[in-house]
Amino acid sequence: MNSDSDDSDSEEAARLSALSSDDSDEEPLPQRNPRKKRKCDERDFSWKKKEFKPQDHAFDPSSSGICNGITAASSELEIFESLFTPDIVEGIVDQTNIFQRQVHAALTPTAGSRIHQWKDMTSREFCVFLAVVMLMAHSRKGTIAQYWSTDPLLSTPAFSKLMSRNRFLLILRFLHFSNNEDQIRGDRLHKVRSVLLTLRKNFQGVLSPYQDLCIDESLLLFKGRLAFKQYIPSKRSRFGLKSFVLCDVKTGLVLDIVLYTGSSTEIHDSEMGYGASVVLTLLDKYLGKGHVLWVDNWYTSPALFTYLLEKKTNACGTVRRNRKGIPREEKRLEEGESSEMCNDQLLFVRWKDKREVLMLTTKHKGGMVESGKVDKKTGESRKIPLCVSKYNLCMGAVDKVDMVVTVTGTVTRKSMKWYKKYFFHLLDITILNSHLLQITASGKKRSMADFRLPLVRQLIEKTLCHENVVRFHGHFEDAKNVYIILELCTRQSLEEMHRPGRWRSGSEVRYLMRQLLHACEYLVQEHVIHRDLKPGNLLLTKYSQVKVADFGLATRVPYSWQLKRSTCGTTNYMAPEMLTQKGYSYAADIWAVGCI
Repeated sequence: MNSDSDDSDSEEAARLSALSSDDSDEEPLPQRNPRKKRKCDERDFSWKKKEFKPQDHAFDPSSSGICNGITAASSELEIFESLFTPDIVEGIVDQTNIFQRQVHAALTPTAGSRIHQWKDMTSREFCVFLAVVMLMAHSRKGTIAQYWSTDPLLSTPAFSKLMSRNRFLLILRFLHFSNNEDQIRGDRLHKVRSVLLTLRKNFQGVLSPYQDLCIDESLLLFKGRLAFKQYIPSKRSRFGLKSFVLCDVKTGLVLDIVLYTGSSTEIHDSEMGYGASVVLTLLDKYLGKGHVLWVDNWYTSPALFTYLLEKKTNACGTVRRNRKGIPREEKRLEEGESSEMCNDQLLFVRWKDKREVLMLTTKHKGGMVESGKVDKKTGESRKIPLCVSKYNLCMGAVDKVDMVVTVTGTVTRKSMKWYKKYFFHLLDITILNSHLLQITASGKKRSMADFRLPLVRQLIEKTLCHENVVRFHGHFEDAKNVYIILELCTRQSLEEMHRPGRWRSGSEVRYLMRQLLHACEYLVQEHVIHRDLKPGNLLLTKYSQVKVADFGLATRVPYSWQLKRSTCGTTNYMAPEMLTQKGYSYAADIWAVGCI
């Protein structure tokens, strides 16, 4: 069970966070006025030892499930893009290009600075950047530079084919999500606001949750200087960015997330305390529907649970002994013993395990149930309170979110700005939600790695989209093979259409070659060398439209001066510089066009 820091820990966190500061443009925020006490906080909860009869609110499960059109047939990319929508991509691309121009104007870079190599990023290039970042999680290395290493012991050629190291580092350096010139003084969330708000909206719209919901804290490791950095000793990371996360228990999906930014945290103002404010903010859309909430002792209070019960929402959670309204019992319990007290709305349970556990619930009856474990001393089956048994099953979804920080753990560095690290954390959560959506839609369990790798492939293949390039629609696989679904080209390839003794008219040749050159022009714009252009790889639609196919040997060349030296392709169509290994670039494809 989670036993987070108490009030003294919060004071310690405030003291520690005061020693750090945010970026130089961070301004101190005005403090809120102290909250007034609400009447229910002052209510005298009377407790008695009697049988508790919970007020169980009806929940309609027929409305629960996926509600954004995702089905078992949806591809990994389709699911991912339903959450990480194109408007997010376009916004990041625009703000990154703007930020680079602002930095370039403010600095005087040296002649050898990489800043001079910058060219505006496109949406397609950012998709490749995301694919590279996700691919890093499959091949963890000591440093970012090692992903582009040519050392035989470290080499992973896929990274250099997708994007050069210098280009990746440039994009990572200028990655930005908001315009600094539009920042309002004291707005600590400005750096990630647009991305965070859009993702929150998409997370909420993708699933109509099942009955059980849980709220917990998530802590993203960050040890840099930041005014709202938190210290939570019970968490694995201890220092970092704290978020309040709402999860659907049955699917594990993250439904909502609120980043803690100190006194400016964007939550509803409640007079029942800060924890209650967080709960009411995250549950705003789900009150009055019969849900059951699971929380730990940082949020639980008799006042909050009574209020939720009035809103037709049951709740269960661990509770602190010093909460207002909690009964005081002096009797010591032996290990395995329990004590129960209740009123008309709440059941309070004390149970002695290795330590004493305090529970508060509006959902469960009293009594003990089998835990499924055996006492090693007596050999008898161990029993635990019913509410504890259910709590152990339902809490923990947020902890699973912290376990899948695969992208954040590979691409981030100690010197990285907090808002970039938080973006990659949001990307991790988006991938996790996409993975869980596919499991929910298909009913088949699948590992995160088996989901992420096809997503990377589809992101890469998506970047090539032109009327004269064969369109990729998706893929699927069985135990033996991987099947790629491409655009249907009903006519034969140019090689199959070329019959001995049949001559092509000049106008027909010009018509076909014009389309092929348009495709080559597009590939140059996308920094791609096909390296295997030949009649067999040029397909025709029923309208005689040329489609360049088979990109199995293709490679990316981010800079026009960069040369490739590997020998590959079909001999009769290979440029001389490919055969001599002196280095080649886009001109190799033009040579192949001439041969065709």
